Amino acid sequence: MKQNCIIFVEASMTGAGEVACAHAKEMGLTVVLMSCKPDLYFARILKHCDIAIVVDTTSTSALVAHATDIASNLAIFMLSRLRNSLSTSAYRTTIQTW
Repeated sequence: MKQNCIIFVEASMTGAGEVACAHAKEMGLTVVLMSCKPDLYFARILKHCDIAIVVDTTSTSALVAHATDIASNLAIFMLSRLRNSLSTSAYRTTIQTW
């Protein structure tokens, strides 16, 4: 049986990204961050990420290709574009199976 993961496409650097990644980790999920520049994220966010992937996050085909690759090893529990679109409280209440 594959382990569940959550994929964040970019993440808020104002604190919500750290809280969301930490909460997902506490839920036992493998946390994946897809970003065009993951090195720009603070260590406090990255410490909750098991995998950080460099990808053009403006390209749907690139995101789908990387998600498909991840799905070959992990069960995708949720794919979330957290940055500028979903508050931490909304994230906690809307998490759902992919």
